[in-house]
Amino acid sequence: MDPTLEVANAAFSQHHHELEHERAYLGASEIGHDCERKLWYSFRLTPTDPIPAKGRAAIEDGHAGELVIVERLQRVPGLELHAAQANGDQFKVVACDGHLQGHLDGAATGLVQAPKTWHVFEAKVCNEKKFNKLKKLADKDEKSALQEWDSVYYAQAQVYMHLTEMTRHYLVCATPGVRDWFAVRTDYDKNAAEVLIKKAQRIIDADTAPPRVRDDPEYYQCNWCDFKKYCHEKKVPKPNCRNCAHAVPSENGNWMCEYKGIENPTLCDDHVYEPSFVPYAAAGEGDPDANTIEYTLPDGRKFKNGTRIQGSSVYTSKELCETDPAIFGDSTVEVLRNQFGGHVTESSFTPSDEVAAIDWTIGDKDIPF
Repeated sequence: MDPTLEVANAAFSQHHHELEHERAYLGASEIGHDCERKLWYSFRLTPTDPIPAKGRAAIEDGHAGELVIVERLQRVPGLELHAAQANGDQFKVVACDGHLQGHLDGAATGLVQAPKTWHVFEAKVCNEKKFNKLKKLADKDEKSALQEWDSVYYAQAQVYMHLTEMTRHYLVCATPGVRDWFAVRTDYDKNAAEVLIKKAQRIIDADTAPPRVRDDPEYYQCNWCDFKKYCHEKKVPKPNCRNCAHAVPSENGNWMCEYKGIENPTLCDDHVYEPSFVPYAAAGEGDPDANTIEYTLPDGRKFKNGTRIQGSSVYTSKELCETDPAIFGDSTVEVLRNQFGGHVTESSFTPSDEVAAIDWTIGDKDIPF
C-alpha cells in the first residue's frame, strides 16, 4: 500500500477505537447478544483491538447512509420524523440506574400505513445478502421479521420501545449507498423487554465473569469475539478501575471504589484485579489489610496481586498484565524485584514457557535481561 495511506488508515482506525472506548455503560444496542460474559467484559471496559480501517470504513459508510435515509423520509408529506443529527446527537434512554443506556435514531409519526401511531425509528445499512434476507422474512410475516432477521437488533428495538413507552418500531434497512431500501414494523413485547432489562441488571450486578456462551474457542461466536484472548486464551487485560476488585456500580451510572471510598476513581497503584481477569490461576482468600489476593498456579506455585511494598513479592496489576506466569518463583526474578526494586514492564516467552526476555525498570533505567 502507499505508505501515506497506510499511516492514514492506522490513524483512522485508532481514532475511532479511542472514541468507542469512552463509552462507560452497557449499551441497548448490544444487550441482545447471546453471551453474557462478552457483555460483562464490555461493561468492565476490557480493551479490544482496533477495527481494521476497511471494516471501520464500512461502519462509516453505514452512518452516512443512515443520514441519507432520514433526509429522504423527511420529504414524505405528513411524516413527522424527529431524527438524530449529523453531529451525532441522539435521543438517549436510560435504565438500571444509568448503567444501561441506548441512543435512538429517532421517533416518527404519520407513516402512511399507520398515521396516528408513534414509532421508534431506526435506520440500518447492511450488505445485499442480509438485506435480501430481511425482505424474504417480511414477505412471510412482517411483524416477526426483525426478530428472525437479527436478534440483537430485535432486542434493541424492544428496549427502546419499553423505555420510551412507544408501542411500535419502524426499521428502515438499506443497501450500501441507499440504492435500495426496505422497512419493517415490529410490535412492542412487554415480556421480552422486561427479560432484557433483567438480563442487563444481572450483568451489571455480577461480581465475577458470567458463564461463556460456549466453552469451545472455535465456536463461531467465540472464534470471532473481541474478548477471545481473555476468555479462552487466558490473557490478563491492562488494569482499569472497572476490572478492579474494589469497583462497584453505584447510582446514576457512576462507580464506587470501596477501598478508598470515592466515586468515579482513576487508576492507582492499589488496583487489585477482580479474579476473573486472572484466568490462569485459582484465587485464594484476599488480605484486606495488605490489599492483596493470593493465587495458586496449577503446578502449586503461588503469587500475589495488589499493593506492592518494598521487598515484597506482590505483583502490581500493571506488572501482572505484562508478566508470563513462567517467571513466578524464579530466583533471579525475585532478587531483581525484592532487592533491587525492579518492576516488570514487558516480558516475552518461548513456546516451552522458558523466559526469553524481560524488560525491567530499576530506578529510572530500563534494563533488558
